Amino acid sequence: MSQKVVVSNPIELSNESHYEFIGHFNQQILLYFEEDSRLDVLAFDENMKKQWTKQLHMSNKKAQTVGLMPGNDEFHHFYSYRELDTTVLVHDIYNLKAELKESYFVLKSAELGGRFLFSGSTDGNRCLFFQPGVNDKLWTLSYEFHEAMVGWERKFNLDGRFDRSFAGLQLNSQNELFLLLSTENKNSRKEEHTFILYYIKPGQEKVEALKIPTPDFLINSSTMEYDEVNQELNIVGFYTERNLDNSDGIFYFTLSPGETKVNIKSYPWNQDLKKKMIGGTGSRSKGIEGLELKKTILREDGGVLLIGEVEKIYQRRASFAERNMYSRGGNWVDFVYEDLLLVALHPNGDLHWNSVINKRQFSQDDNGLYSSFFVFSNPSMLRILFNDEIKANNTASSYEVFGNGEVNRSSILSTQYQQLQLRFQIAFQYSSNALIIPSEYKGSLKLVQIQF
Repeated sequence: MSQKVVVSNPIELSNESHYEFIGHFNQQILLYFEEDSRLDVLAFDENMKKQWTKQLHMSNKKAQTVGLMPGNDEFHHFYSYRELDTTVLVHDIYNLKAELKESYFVLKSAELGGRFLFSGSTDGNRCLFFQPGVNDKLWTLSYEFHEAMVGWERKFNLDGRFDRSFAGLQLNSQNELFLLLSTENKNSRKEEHTFILYYIKPGQEKVEALKIPTPDFLINSSTMEYDEVNQELNIVGFYTERNLDNSDGIFYFTLSPGETKVNIKSYPWNQDLKKKMIGGTGSRSKGIEGLELKKTILREDGGVLLIGEVEKIYQRRASFAERNMYSRGGNWVDFVYEDLLLVALHPNGDLHWNSVINKRQFSQDDNGLYSSFFVFSNPSMLRILFNDEIKANNTASSYEVFGNGEVNRSSILSTQYQQLQLRFQIAFQYSSNALIIPSEYKGSLKLVQIQF
């Protein structure tokens, strides 16, 4: 079995360019493209041929895009700007020809700053705007964009700094907000390490806060996912006993909305797993260095699949002989992305299976844009897609992962002589058998469609 690959014509890129996929509508893919102060929407058919380009207009020249959300037969563009001492947040609705249908003011405020943080809900039917540090409080607003209506607005104190303690945020289909902080997550205050879960329920003014002490370990990395099928909040991650650069095992717990009883399960890495991850010295090592939790996938039965990746970033100075007018100050940053660890947990938190996927990606001074992986999912399997090496003439590979933990590897694409460098981290899956991967190569953007 092979796959079909189609590549679009190039689009010129600059250092100031930003783009993201809006969505897939009626056999048409819409791409948002921003450069300087110009905002465009580009439409492609399913053969990756560009059909048209339309410019979006904002009512203030200094306005900034806050976020985009796809609808059924429209898309929604949110932007903000300062007008004298007032911050204005605007909601524009466009049809699928990128023609403005309606425009609304979400809010006008003299209290808020000009820059909003933005997150879509788990079901894609509403969105959240928020700002930390508003009179020493966190300001949040839930917005029903299909009805162009504010769902609720709350402002509340946090026990900890948002920028240092933030561990996750989810707005679910019931318009409930969960915000997770991880406070005192440092070795010198290990006995005081605490999760704090804030819960906002529509129609209830009080913001509930649940404190979950974990004095026995610190958090290396974690995620929070709301399970819409089983109506549970899953909090899972890698813990460490003292060194935040290493992970010593997994922790996991679940909560239903309003629940206060928490049962945290934790599992240290066994010797065989450490040996697979870090070689022959693994059984003597305390933890796994550089392992970061990158993705959590919910299972239909209420269990979860964790995907961790070994990520190492090194800054080094060139030797005296290498320092010259072309060496950019004589410093380099190396980005190394290595093996993946997959761990499946049953709904009760028991270990189901684990698997190690071997890879090694090395690059310099590119912020790791072409490294790491993308998870392509369909009902029968997961495909983990990645570049074998970080260079133009390269092959891309896939690991097919099945529900029982079985893993198979295959090659999916060669970029040799194609002038492609694939950015798998920001790929866009739009059906059960197709995705689009952006390629950035020498100042040009191409969209690479793969159909399995």
